[in-house]
Amino acid sequence: MSTFATLLTLHIICGFASLLSGIAATVTKIWDFKHIWHVWAGRVFYWGMWGVFLTALAMSLIRTNTFLLFVAIFSFYVTFMGWRYAKNRTGAATLFDQVFVIAGMVGAVAMLIAAGVAMSQGDPSGTIMLVFGIIYLLNTIQDLQNVFNDGRAKGKKRIAEHLGKMLGGMIATVTAFLVVNISTDVVALQILTWLAPTIILVPVIFIWTRKITAGVKRKGM
Repeated sequence: MSTFATLLTLHIICGFASLLSGIAATVTKIWDFKHIWHVWAGRVFYWGMWGVFLTALAMSLIRTNTFLLFVAIFSFYVTFMGWRYAKNRTGAATLFDQVFVIAGMVGAVAMLIAAGVAMSQGDPSGTIMLVFGIIYLLNTIQDLQNVFNDGRAKGKKRIAEHLGKMLGGMIATVTAFLVVNISTDVVALQILTWLAPTIILVPVIFIWTRKITAGVKRKGM
């Protein structure tokens, strides 16, 4: 088995683990199960996304796939920040948090530039990168405000940020699953397949964020 084939196998395993655990983490919170079930599902999702990111990074470098590289970076950024918001209950950011967010912002700008180049060449992936790049940049701007204001992201705001970021990682996982399993030669349908999870789940993020900031609590919060 070649190096690329090995990486692809590991990538699929990690992606499948992330998909199932992400669904479990979401469902356990929606149905208000005991918090420990959400925690364990979230941990599997987080480490699965680490595996997805590292294997995608390696594969994108082997095959020089700019699109895969940026999607992997974006997915990892939102998942990692979601984990940081879950862990950092005081809202006091570290130097690492600040450097990570600034690096994320640079990555978002680079993704938007790559999107522009791809669109100018008639590549349909450019549209997808543009949408993800805008979402990526908006996330880094919000995080930048939080990590340079100690104590800003705590309480209900911290939970809302955690939820939004983890659902962002979930969007990336579901998107990858759909793209792998749905094949079409129609460009419009290809773009729709990539963007459907974003169109559906982003409103969910806004609804839950409003509920949490309004004071709605689930078990363990």
